[in-house]
Amino acid sequence: MLAKAGAYWQRDRLSLGITLTTPGLPLFGSGDAAYYRSLVFTDSSGAPEITEGDAPDDVSVTYRSPSSIAIGTRYGKPGNAVYVTIEWFNSVDPYQVLSTPDAPESGLGSTLRARTTQESASVVNIAIGYEYSPRNRLTFFGSFLTNFTSAVDNRAAAHTVSTWDIYQFTGGAAFKAASVDFTLGGSFAFGDDEITRLTDIPEMPLFDISKVRYRK
Repeated sequence: MLAKAGAYWQRDRLSLGITLTTPGLPLFGSGDAAYYRSLVFTDSSGAPEITEGDAPDDVSVTYRSPSSIAIGTRYGKPGNAVYVTIEWFNSVDPYQVLSTPDAPESGLGSTLRARTTQESASVVNIAIGYEYSPRNRLTFFGSFLTNFTSAVDNRAAAHTVSTWDIYQFTGGAAFKAASVDFTLGGSFAFGDDEITRLTDIPEMPLFDISKVRYRK
């Protein structure tokens, strides 16, 4: 649950707006969790593989969304206007998403612990748009926006699907023909990132750092 508050001002060709968003309030949340650990003996004793795990239910869940401030402006007249928006998202300190209990004393001689933590960095995104209507019944649109990631450089506290910064261009047109309204448009987004090898397997030529690309 979160709250939003905004204000808007307009005079002649210029309009301004601002929106404030509070951090999320953790009023409700529950879930299930399961975690397992296994160990395989490779010596000559022939000891079997040991697998152990735990599946607690009614786990307490916490999700924290950042506070943010967005400021937008429009300058121009109908059919010929520029739009600009900038939004700042606050960082979120590391916190535990799932409050999972420690597993009982295990056959491996240690207590099984599993922690799911999350953290996000502060980020700023912008969007710029333009609207132009050369004549009645025809309007062109174009925009550019950023979608920068808030993922931190800490894999133990970053569980986002992707960690790349994305740039996006869009364009389109709206027109009317034979009393029918048409809208056509397209977009292109791109970004890249570097991923690092997490494990070290002897005598295997695995990558250390590899580039990944996003295109849509």
